[in-house]
Amino acid sequence: MDSYPDRQNRRMADPHRIRIEYCVPCSASPYATALVARLLEERENDLSAIEVVMGEKGIFDVHLDDELVFTKSMLGRYPEPDVVIPLIDAQLAG
Repeated sequence: MDSYPDRQNRRMADPHRIRIEYCVPCSASPYATALVARLLEERENDLSAIEVVMGEKGIFDVHLDDELVFTKSMLGRYPEPDVVIPLIDAQLAG
């Protein structure tokens, strides 16, 4: 049980979920872990869960509440957190 009631109440009020699927054979895990770390540092109170899924075939997709927010094909390369977080913020504000 969470010993911080304010954080627990925010999670219940705004139960946003992030799902990151990344390519294991492509060695994309550093991009996924960097994004997870930044999300936990900067947006932890806005999220109820971050799910990290191992994939293949070059995938790097980020979903917020089951909506695709970022896919690697947008840039043609793996993203830095500074690229993805503003997209998540725009969805959260929307």
